[in-house]
Amino acid sequence: MSKNPIITFLNNIRYLFRYNIKEMYRRQSHFQPAQPLTLEQILALTQKIKYETKGDWDNIVIPKTKNPMETCLELANSEKSIIRCADGEFMLMEGKDIPFQKYHPDLAEKLKKIFKTNDPNLMIGGPTEYHMPPDHLRRYVAEWMYLSGGDIYARLKDLYNPDTTYYAGGISQIFATRENYDYEKHFNLLRQIWNNKKITVLTGDWIQDKIEHNIFDNAASINYIYGPSKDAYDEYENLKAQMEKVDKDNILIFAIGPAGKAIAYDLYNMGYRVLDMGHTIKDYDAYKKQLEMDTDGGFKFFAPDA
Repeated sequence: MSKNPIITFLNNIRYLFRYNIKEMYRRQSHFQPAQPLTLEQILALTQKIKYETKGDWDNIVIPKTKNPMETCLELANSEKSIIRCADGEFMLMEGKDIPFQKYHPDLAEKLKKIFKTNDPNLMIGGPTEYHMPPDHLRRYVAEWMYLSGGDIYARLKDLYNPDTTYYAGGISQIFATRENYDYEKHFNLLRQIWNNKKITVLTGDWIQDKIEHNIFDNAASINYIYGPSKDAYDEYENLKAQMEKVDKDNILIFAIGPAGKAIAYDLYNMGYRVLDMGHTIKDYDAYKKQLEMDTDGGFKFFAPDA
């Protein structure tokens, strides 16, 4: 690969001229009614570009990552904690609102600090799907990643700590996003973590009305602390104070969006074991109900809880 930045720039321009997706879309409309490029067409194009431009990408460093099953195994066979950051957290880090949490500058800074943490006992979850082949992803998820997720992917490199091994943040929505996957093993490993142990769960009160199959029903005891399902960071100090009162023989579980991650990080540093499990509660329930996870089902699943 050439080290001359001018040559690299000119090569990039050449590839852009060769593969103008907007122009390809316009040209195909001359021969048939205009249709959006399909996922198969985009995958085929990316494979072709991959081989043509291999020399230009040899200097890319992929973050150190673990897949979902490896992540579950490590949690089940250790006393480690986990906090996960994904697309919503990255948007907050960049100063944007998301549907269930408006932007707060101090929350954004806390999330950046968490994501760059390199602590052997605190597993940091990230969007590992961006760095792995899209095997087993449900079609609507793969389509989103290829058609809409690229703008997020392009910015991730500045947020990673090169010394940190990142775990699969997507363990919390495995049924909602994957197919042809060993769901039973996945959920059994998660349940092994709190089997016959005391747990305290910080979540929204929606759980009482919407969940029929409780993934925590094998715990020795379950204590719930409820917070708002939207903009929970407004109650940050109050929720943190309530969690600080819990005995340290409890595992603290968080399912209350980005605010929960900030609280979990503070309590981890106070000596608690913390598990940021996010959508896991809904995901297990959806698996047990065998809900349809097509585009419409996925939209409903990821909509803010109320």
